[in-house]
Amino acid sequence: MKRMIIAFAVTVVLVLLAMSCTTTSETAAVAVPQAIDWQGAEFGDPIPDWVRAVANRDYELLSNLPEMNGKVAMAFSGEGQDRDLLEIWVDTNDASAQMVRQIQQTVTNTAGTLASGNKDNSESARKMAESVTGIWSQASISGFAKMRDFWTQVQLADGSTEYRYYTLYGIDKENLEYQIDTVMGKIKAETEAEEEVLIKIEDAIKESAFAATGSVERI
Repeated sequence: MKRMIIAFAVTVVLVLLAMSCTTTSETAAVAVPQAIDWQGAEFGDPIPDWVRAVANRDYELLSNLPEMNGKVAMAFSGEGQDRDLLEIWVDTNDASAQMVRQIQQTVTNTAGTLASGNKDNSESARKMAESVTGIWSQASISGFAKMRDFWTQVQLADGSTEYRYYTLYGIDKENLEYQIDTVMGKIKAETEAEEEVLIKIEDAIKESAFAATGSVERI
């Protein structure tokens, strides 16, 4: 009798654990937004891989797309209730201006790292950072072209729906590198320490600029 009670208790525990796991899995599944409509759905077209990459914030995958061969990718996306307004808002993004801001932020971060890592170079890092930031505040990048755009409608965990709009821009990598070299060529280092800092800043700029990036806005 005692063995039967123990066996029954174990069975109850296992059932409860199974129910708990199932409930947790179901809750997690519901929490993920589900696409219920998208551009081209009426013709049986699937959601493109680049859209999935942007939606998952996996921007590096954009560099592997055939149409992005030899190009640097930059994506913008937005989320909101009004699809038309969403598209207008996201399309106001300027990839060229975004690239310049990204470069300026890279300069600030790199100079700060160099200054903190070597106090002897702190003055050189500060001086070169000011020179590079100053020249980029007057510079611009040209050549970005809109490659793709796409919209989806998703259902959220609470049952409500909203639209998502995605845009993909690209610029030839060689063109971007040429423009960076042209701007950086206007800056002259006066000492070996400054030259060393300038080289490291330029390397960091190119590493950042050549990486696929993206941003998300909530409308």
